[in-house]
Amino acid sequence: MAFLRCRNPRLLIVAGIVACQSFEPLGVPQPNRQLGGNPQVVIVTRRDKSEVTIYRPIVRGDSVIGWLEQPAPDTSNAQRVAVSLSDVREISVPRLDRTATVVLVLGGATVASIFLVFLFLTTFEGK
Repeated sequence: MAFLRCRNPRLLIVAGIVACQSFEPLGVPQPNRQLGGNPQVVIVTRRDKSEVTIYRPIVRGDSVIGWLEQPAPDTSNAQRVAVSLSDVREISVPRLDRTATVVLVLGGATVASIFLVFLFLTTFEGK
């Protein structure tokens, strides 16, 4: 009997994480005001509807400043980015969606259980 194999199980994990994420709008802060909740990553939507993900964001003067990639302690070549607050339409923070996570986990457990029952019934059918 041929078993179904996942060639890249990491893809399933990443898909599960992305599926369980929602975005909470923060609004646009006033100049020289901190972002609410001191988030580690934000998605900035510009007025032209383009988006940029900013890691470790801070508001300095009239700009949101941060990094384009998650900065690592051993790399000094991470790119900094600054977006003018006047160019910002919305700032959102990715949050874990608990409802989607529970549904995904229960759905995955259900599918796995059905697969195991099917496997058990077909393996021991003739014995």
